[in-house]
Amino acid sequence: MLWNGLSWHLVIEGEAGFVQSGRTWELLPRQSLYLQAGTPYAISNPSPGKLKVLTLVFNDASDSVEE
Repeated sequence: MLWNGLSWHLVIEGEAGFVQSGRTWELLPRQSLYLQAGTPYAISNPSPGKLKVLTLVFNDASDSVEE
């Protein structure tokens, strides 16, 4: 499962809204956020402009894909 790991999000352009477990965050360019593993989250664009977000997901090595 891709979303099992810790995730890090960096807003490159625009404004991003994040929601996880009832908590909300609004980030502007050059702001970042870590989100906990195993809990669903949503990303939205609350502004009329373009949104660009760089996202990295870190999976636990024990979750590796078997061949």
